[in-house]
Amino acid sequence: MKLDEALESFMETAAKGLPGAYVEEQDSFIHSLQVAIPPWGTTHVELVLEELLQQRLGEIKFEIPFAPNEKVDQIALDLNVEDDSGQGATDFHLDEFSVSANATSFHLDLPDAHEHALPKVLRGRYTPGEIPNEGMLYTEGQCFEHFFRPVDLGAMPRNLLFLIDTSYSMRDKMTNTKEALRSFIKTLKPEDTFTIQPFQEKGTDKLWGSARATEKEIGEAELFIDKLRAGGDSTDLHEALLEGLLRAKRDAERSGDDTVTILCYYLMAGLRRARLTARGS
Repeated sequence: MKLDEALESFMETAAKGLPGAYVEEQDSFIHSLQVAIPPWGTTHVELVLEELLQQRLGEIKFEIPFAPNEKVDQIALDLNVEDDSGQGATDFHLDEFSVSANATSFHLDLPDAHEHALPKVLRGRYTPGEIPNEGMLYTEGQCFEHFFRPVDLGAMPRNLLFLIDTSYSMRDKMTNTKEALRSFIKTLKPEDTFTIQPFQEKGTDKLWGSARATEKEIGEAELFIDKLRAGGDSTDLHEALLEGLLRAKRDAERSGDDTVTILCYYLMAGLRRARLTARGS
C-alpha cells in the first residue's frame, strides 16, 4: 500500500470511530504515529523494527527507539539479547541504564514516565558467542547463508590497499588520518601485503608499495605517510576506487595464493565538496 493510500485508509477508519493507527518513518529512529481510539475503547499498536547489526572489535552495538516525543504516563521495556551461536551473548551493556552482571535481558517499567528525562534512543552493546565448528545456516525465503569457522584454518594472509584522500578538504583531518594509518599498519603481520595510494585530482597522486609488512617496510611506509600533505581543489574518487581495485586484483593474481583476502580501505572527507568524475566508458 502506498503512503497516500495508507493515510487515506486511516482517516476513513478514524472517521467511522474504529480503532486504527498510521505510522510514517522520518528516519531510522523517528516514526510519527497517529492513533484512532474509538469512544470508550482502546487501541493497541505494535511496531516491529528490523535492523542489520554489525560486529566490530568483537562487539555488536545496537540502537533502538525508546521514549516518544510526546509525554506519556507509562513506559515499559523488555529487552532480551539472544545469540544464534548457541553459546549465548556476554558483556551485555546499556549506555543509559545499569544492567546486572552476566545478564542478557533488561526490564523497565516507569508508571510516571512523564516525570523523567528519558533518552529518545536506547544504545547498548554485547559480545556474541563464537560460531560453532559445524557452522551456522540462515534461511529466508529462497535464499540462505552459511557461516562457518573450520578449526584447522588459521588466519589468512591479507593484501590491504589503503586509498587515502589527500585533497584540500582533508587539511584539518590529515594529522588524525596519518596517525590512524600508522597505527593500523603496525598491526599487520609479516605475511600480509599492503599498498598506500593517496589521491587528489587524479586517481593515484603518489604510490607506496605493494610490499610485505616486515619491520623494515613498515618503517619506510611510515616515512611515506609523514610526507603526505593535503592539496588540490577536487577529488577524483571514481578513478581512485577503480585504479585501487584493479591494483588489488593484479596483486592477488600475482600472489598465486588462493588464501589471500583482498581488503580496500579509503579515508575521505568533504564528499559534498568533492568533484567526482567518471570516464565516458
